[in-house]
Amino acid sequence: RRTNIKSVDQMPVLDELPVENAPEGIRNIYAAIEASLSVKLVNLVYRHLATVPGALEWAWGTVGPVFENGVFAERSRGLGTLGDIPATTIVSLSQAGLSNIQSQKAIETVDAYNRANPMNALSLRVLAIALETGRPAVCRPPVPVDIPELPALLPMTPLERVAPETRDTLFHLARLTTGQNSGLVPSLFRHFAAWPDLLTGLADWLEPLAEDGVIERQVAAISKKSDEIARDIFAQLAPPGDGAVLPDAATRDALLKTIEIFPPTICRMIVIGGLLHTALRL
Repeated sequence: RRTNIKSVDQMPVLDELPVENAPEGIRNIYAAIEASLSVKLVNLVYRHLATVPGALEWAWGTVGPVFENGVFAERSRGLGTLGDIPATTIVSLSQAGLSNIQSQKAIETVDAYNRANPMNALSLRVLAIALETGRPAVCRPPVPVDIPELPALLPMTPLERVAPETRDTLFHLARLTTGQNSGLVPSLFRHFAAWPDLLTGLADWLEPLAEDGVIERQVAAISKKSDEIARDIFAQLAPPGDGAVLPDAATRDALLKTIEIFPPTICRMIVIGGLLHTALRL
């Protein structure tokens, strides 16, 4: 069943289809995404597309083969570097009071996103080019396959179960990350909902970096590089094959709106994820 997440806060929240509620066809795509990313993680962009009938199926028909043949994994290496962010801007988040075990689980979760987000940035740009050029896709869900057991990440708390104060911090982090009240609360932050002091420390740290443009300068470099790589990947896509179709008008509109919202945020999360990895290790 496709569900909507509602919040008591005034900020709208994007619809998403949680993994546990997904029907078989969507669940197979989710499993293929996890196998391709090599992380136990289905990012919000895909959970959101799954709420629009046909959108995730068409998207996977376009970029699924590139995920499965390892091209996104190979070409995304290097997108997550810290680049020109001064070392003096990195602080320790040890004041959040996490135990050694908790810190290690937090780092493992951050690292999973740091592997996935560069691939997702490329995949969304390839989807954008496919929509711009009118490239059809074969919308067949992947055949279920046995995949190696992937390490479990920290649990991700549904927004409606987050304490009001912590939810306010999550929404503040969302605004810092997206620059607007888009309803997009990055999933990474929701893994830390049980540790409000960590979220507060992260928000206090990121706010001046965002205001001073430190993050945005690196985001611009990542966006430019990902666009160049995506255009090259798109040019080398195999022909769509028999049964390929264009998305209908409603699905195309949903895809375009999603692509408008997510790539800038994913590029910011690539930068923030790199910073967070370092801060959690200090």
